[in-house]
Amino acid sequence: MTKLIFRSGLRSIGGTIIELINDDKRLVFDFGTVFAPGKEDKLPNVEGIYDNTSKYDDMVLISHLHLDHTKAMNLVHKDIPVVLNQKSVEFLEDLYTLEKDIFMGEKRTYTSVKENETFNHGNFKITNMLVDHDVLGAGCFYIQTEDLNLLYTGDLRLHGLHPNRTYEMIEYLKTQEVDVAIFEGVMVSFIDDDYKIIPTNKVDELDMEVNFHKLVDSKVKEEGILFNPYIMGIERLYSLFNLAKRRNKEVWLTNDFAYLANKYYPEFDFKILEEDKFNLGKEIVDFKDINECVIAIFDYNQKDKYPDLNGFGLLQTGGEPLGDFDPRWNDLIKYCDKKGISLYKLGSGGHAFAENLIYILEEINPKIVMPLHSFKPELVKSDKVKQIMVKEDIEYIFDNHILK
Repeated sequence: MTKLIFRSGLRSIGGTIIELINDDKRLVFDFGTVFAPGKEDKLPNVEGIYDNTSKYDDMVLISHLHLDHTKAMNLVHKDIPVVLNQKSVEFLEDLYTLEKDIFMGEKRTYTSVKENETFNHGNFKITNMLVDHDVLGAGCFYIQTEDLNLLYTGDLRLHGLHPNRTYEMIEYLKTQEVDVAIFEGVMVSFIDDDYKIIPTNKVDELDMEVNFHKLVDSKVKEEGILFNPYIMGIERLYSLFNLAKRRNKEVWLTNDFAYLANKYYPEFDFKILEEDKFNLGKEIVDFKDINECVIAIFDYNQKDKYPDLNGFGLLQTGGEPLGDFDPRWNDLIKYCDKKGISLYKLGSGGHAFAENLIYILEEINPKIVMPLHSFKPELVKSDKVKQIMVKEDIEYIFDNHILK
């Protein structure tokens, strides 16, 4: 028998914690928290995972690096392996080099797996496949036992820089008999309950990450641009450099993004704002010299260093503050009003649009879909797939690929 237990994350965007148990082996995935500014993080409720006192031989699987999937992973006992894709582990080292104190607990050892690598934990046969998402190393897990073939999607989309990854995952799973697909449903959270979803793999041109510069062109006319990306969304820098090329502007980066750009996009030129912490050999410029001929990274935590930039546009593309649910958002609005800066919340979302999500579901065609990671998980559905709305802390038992 194989047991499936959902601990949290069923009706929230973040904090997905799932246990999968076979004999004396247990898999836990993911290990983050729900983003709740001003509130204390609620730790995952997994017995014995922090002090290694559980009755199982444990392994933790991490689909990708976003904090709602990882924030508590360093609290897992050091003798329990925490498994991530190789690209995720490499980028984690970059974050530690940058002294980004964003995870709970101290740095630990991680187990790295390659794309499409299959590994075992007891009777569990686990395959990690990359998907299109807005952080390096994002992937899904396909887990097989004698009782169950299970897909955990993690977070995914079709409109980013790497839709081929999601398509390759789909094509592989179409050759399998997937019993259960645990599906994220972030974007269905924001549609009406009676909205009719017509599955498709088509994406609007302006929603595609590769066309981010066109989205900016359609909305932003300012001569000067401030650009505020998320430190984990390093591939957004690619969009920034393309935007700069299109508008014939220089790119000025803060130290953190300069370090990452130098590593991941060495073919592009840029200057560094204020100080050369990492000795990258780039020209150093002062905050006060920002002008209409540049696209400059905006660091919210250093905002008082920026000069008055009346007429500039600030492109909020995932950086701090994260949105109107963040208490600092109103502070940013007031700052922009005072400085005469137009604030634009623009970006290519990290999650599949509702039509694309149901397309992916129907293409994989599992016997059962168990939706979560959404405010409206019940909308992740198809007439072609049986939907089960699961509950927390209930044991779903599978024997010979049948749910008991």
